[in-house]
Amino acid sequence: MTTRLALPWLYEQVTAQLLADGTPVVSAFGWRIPAQQVYGNRIAWVPGDPNGAVGTMAPPRNPGGDPRSLGTLLELFTVTINGQDPAEPENEIKQYSITRYLRDAWFRAVYHVAHGIFTVRYEEWITTRTERRHGTALRIVTELQTAIFDVPYPETGTGYAPPDTGAVIDVIELDVTEQVIVHPTDTP
Repeated sequence: MTTRLALPWLYEQVTAQLLADGTPVVSAFGWRIPAQQVYGNRIAWVPGDPNGAVGTMAPPRNPGGDPRSLGTLLELFTVTINGQDPAEPENEIKQYSITRYLRDAWFRAVYHVAHGIFTVRYEEWITTRTERRHGTALRIVTELQTAIFDVPYPETGTGYAPPDTGAVIDVIELDVTEQVIVHPTDTP
């Protein structure tokens, strides 16, 4: 049985819902995304809270399932919503409004996809910007109930990351013993 990690699944589902609703926004996932220069309407999803905390463990929600749930990670993630109305960069009501509308559209999409398994921990306006040409930004820290299933690591089935297979191995026979020499490959 294949299991999926809940946060990437939620990101994909919410992004698809926003697209289907016609919401004018670009969604991006990853730790480097918020540091990139922002122009226009964008929702950046970053695992963890602003301090890097992953979340906390809780008992399993449905312990008798198949696969069996070993526990529930109350996984934190941070969403930064940037809104911009470039037609009127000096009109702060318009800049506020576009960001609030994007926030409400994001919340609606998350609600429809993950009702009952997410909690908004806190929201804050990002007020460190000195230039109004970038619009406004809102940071939302959210908690997602993520099941930890009793299944092996999905890539190898062994429970461990796959070994480095990018090496060439030479075996030299020396009487009754063998010597293994590992050479790094020239190709990645």
